[in-house]
Amino acid sequence: MQRYLLASLERFIDDKSIQEAIFSGQQKWMAYSEAHCKAENFIWTSVEQQNQQRMMCEIELIQLRSIALWRTFLNAKGSQHVSPKPRN
Repeated sequence: MQRYLLASLERFIDDKSIQEAIFSGQQKWMAYSEAHCKAENFIWTSVEQQNQQRMMCEIELIQLRSIALWRTFLNAKGSQHVSPKPRN
């Protein structure tokens, strides 16, 4: 995800308002991700299950965020800034 976030910011190096919006969205996504995986963790009883499921939750959300960054900021039609799609 970090790769796609940095590439998105770099793509809009000349437009600070877009960069700020991307950064703000990322900060909000991080808060959401933390809260979501924490909430999801409550359904597991053992610490081992909680740790495993927390990691799986984080990986899944990072993959989804990477795709969202790519689709929104790095794969625009008519753009010279087309990046490879993130792998799942």
